[in-house]
Amino acid sequence: MVNTEDELKALKKECPDRAIVILFWASWDESSQTLKAMMEEMPSVYQNLRLAYVNCDESDLVDVLDVDTVQTIVVLHPEGSGKKDDKYVGVRPEQLTEVVQKENHIYKIWFEEEKKKAFRDIESYVLKNPFFCFIKGTKEEPKCKFTRRLVELLGKRGYEYNTFNILGDERIRQWLKVYSKWPTYP
Repeated sequence: MVNTEDELKALKKECPDRAIVILFWASWDESSQTLKAMMEEMPSVYQNLRLAYVNCDESDLVDVLDVDTVQTIVVLHPEGSGKKDDKYVGVRPEQLTEVVQKENHIYKIWFEEEKKKAFRDIESYVLKNPFFCFIKGTKEEPKCKFTRRLVELLGKRGYEYNTFNILGDERIRQWLKVYSKWPTYP
C-alpha cells in the first residue's frame, strides 16, 4: 500500500529498474476490491514489476497522479526507460491481467539489457584496477562508519587502491546489489 507522495518517491528509488503498477481502489467499490484481490496474487508471478495499491479515500496520490475515478491503474516507468507513464481508467479484471502481463514482459527484457550494461560498467571499474572498493563517500570523505574504518585500515597498511562512491550514482549502487548478490550496504 502506498499512501503518500514521500512513500511513492521511496518506492521509485527502491525500484529503479522496474515499472510500478498502481491500482487506485476504494473499500466501497466492489469491482475495485476484486481488482485489488487479483493484484495481491500477482507479485510471485510478475516479478519484473512492482505492484502497489492506493485507497482513493485515504491518499493524496489521487491528486498527485491526477486520478479521478476508482478502478484506475497508473503505470510509472523508471527513468531511463524512454517510456511515458500510462493511465488506464475503468479497468476490468481481464484488462488488469493484460496490462500486467504486457508490462512484465517489457521489463523482463529491459531488466536483462540494463543488467548487462550495469555489469559491464561495474566490471570495467574492477578489471582496470588490481585493488578496487565500492564505498559510501570517498577516501578523503568517507560517509559511513564502515567506509571510514576500511579507508583507515587500508591507509595504515599502505595499500594503493581506487574507489567508486556509490552515493554518487544510484544506478550503479542498485545494480551492485544484484552483481554482488548482497542486498544492502552497511
